[in-house]
Amino acid sequence: MYTSVVWLPKGAAKQNPEQYVPTDADKAALMSRIQSASEAPVSVSTTSTVTTQSDAPATPAETDPDLQELNMDAYDDEEDLPCISGGFIDPQDDPYMTIKEDDEDEIIDHSINPTASVLLATKADAQVSQLEVHVREQTGTFDSHHEVFPGVLPTCCAWGPTCRIGAQVQRGSFAAVGTFSPDITIWDMDLLDAVEPVAALTHPAARPAPPPLSLARKRRNKKKKRAQQAAPEMPTATLALSWNTHMPQLLASGSSDHAVRVWDVNRMTCLDTALVESEVNALQWHPTRPSILAAGDMKGNVAIFDASRGLSKGPIARASVGGRGVEIESLAWDPHHDARLLVSCSNGSVYCYESQPTGARLLWQLAAHQGGEDNAVSAIAICPHLAGLLVTGGHDDQLKVWDVRDPHDLALLSARDIDVGPVLSLCFAPDEPGLLAIGGARRLLASDTRQWPFVQQRWAGDKARQ
Repeated sequence: MYTSVVWLPKGAAKQNPEQYVPTDADKAALMSRIQSASEAPVSVSTTSTVTTQSDAPATPAETDPDLQELNMDAYDDEEDLPCISGGFIDPQDDPYMTIKEDDEDEIIDHSINPTASVLLATKADAQVSQLEVHVREQTGTFDSHHEVFPGVLPTCCAWGPTCRIGAQVQRGSFAAVGTFSPDITIWDMDLLDAVEPVAALTHPAARPAPPPLSLARKRRNKKKKRAQQAAPEMPTATLALSWNTHMPQLLASGSSDHAVRVWDVNRMTCLDTALVESEVNALQWHPTRPSILAAGDMKGNVAIFDASRGLSKGPIARASVGGRGVEIESLAWDPHHDARLLVSCSNGSVYCYESQPTGARLLWQLAAHQGGEDNAVSAIAICPHLAGLLVTGGHDDQLKVWDVRDPHDLALLSARDIDVGPVLSLCFAPDEPGLLAIGGARRLLASDTRQWPFVQQRWAGDKARQ
């Protein structure tokens, strides 16, 4: 299943990605592991019966003339030939390899057109967990390019153009990947076949203490609290990531320890932390106001922070969405209305809030995916180029398209099963008008919404914002 998707700005990916080359330390460590494995003692059972030569039945090698010609009994005495286990970690060093990795055909195969749209997608299932890179050309072709393997089930990803690698801050194309481990790993997406991230941000291992309870609640929940304190502490899982497009050194994370964190990837440190009521399942930096960050948790709470005044000082606006038992699934700032935040929930509804100095005011509510056993609106995306074009995806396998320009006339334009399973992630490309990525439980799609007939009809005469 595709848990998250994110488009890169055009031209951000290197036109000719570099092949990962293991360092001498990598080679030495690998050779040491290979030699240790080959020299490991083999245990022999002392209880097995011994068969003498006179009692043993004739083997096929003794009776088959073809096997006798191969002289397999003398196989171990022959001169060793080059083989993978004792040979060359880097294929470029292998004299028996006649097709080198820097051949012209190989470069052409891995090149990325600067005009192409590049998509990152995290895939997590029982067979494989990986971060995939896909390329969509101007012709409409959509192909897999390469992938990296985080090693743990990925939950989310974000893209940024800068990161500290060792002692230096480097510009490039980097993906932050959140998993069910305490680390946020950062990968260089301009490297092919990379086996290790270039950097990692580590959460605290222990869950922070919950907010203080009143004395009465403490007495009522005394036994429950003792049980919680006795339970082993779980490692922190990263559930949401958002990379700041205006201040690219800032990466925000939301995690299972109820924490919203802002990291400086150029110094590899956590700058600030805010605790909310439950697990942080959704995050989104504002598209035009660099210090504004929205966060949603699994108890239906939305908080809007101003990072310039400090997360720890609390949110500048907040809202409780949907009632008891409702979880926040996804957040999206409306790029056409500076103060509007769209929130999708597990109850099948989408809410639009307006952030004001006095708090968050509800503008409208949309019953988007309802009537089934699982109504969760797991993903939303609002088009940055066509005002009011909202796409929602749900656990009911439905992809729905809406016109939300008029709060008093929220119009459903299309509802259909696009054969991807439950829709888990949606993302519009920032610089390719109308291009939408759809991540489902079964497969990944990319589509130009401007070519959909109902979109063309509804927005006829409206020029797409570039």
